[in-house]
Order: sequence, then structure tokens, then C-alpha cells
Amino acid sequence: MGGTVWITCTTDGRYIKISIKDQGIGMTKKQIDRLGSPYYSLKESGTGLGMMVSFQIIRSFKGKIQVNSVKDGGTEFIILLPQIS
Repeated sequence: MGGTVWITCTTDGRYIKISIKDQGIGMTKKQIDRLGSPYYSLKESGTGLGMMVSFQIIRSFKGKIQVNSVKDGGTEFIILLPQIS
């Protein structure tokens, strides 16, 4: 265990961009495609509901989620939320 997690927050005037990046085990394309599905978890003791709820909350704010990952090379979640003026 161990590693580093980077969190950044920027804005371009339209969106607030929150980036969360780690040095973990990464995910395959197939795993990424299933993220947010009910009861799908990559954790041995996970329920698969936390990610689904998170995706729903972000979408309810008209936000977007991007996931970039390399197997054995880490994962980056990019959350884009509309900026309110």
C-alpha cells in the first residue's frame, strides 16, 4: 500500500474542473466502462453503490465525469461541474 494522490481544482469560466489522480493499479477499458453500474465494485468488500451514487449526483448538477486509467499505471478522475456566475 502507499502511494501519492494528487487533487487539483481549476476553472475555465464555463466549468470547474476537479482532478483526482493516483498511482494505483489502474483499470482496464472494460472496468472503466462498468463504473457507475449498480452493484459493480472492484473492491472485495464493496457494495458497488458509492460510485453509482457519486455519478448520479454529478450528473444531477449537469456535470460530467471522465476517467483516464492505465493498468498498473494509476487512474485519474476528472469531474467537470458547470460554473455558476
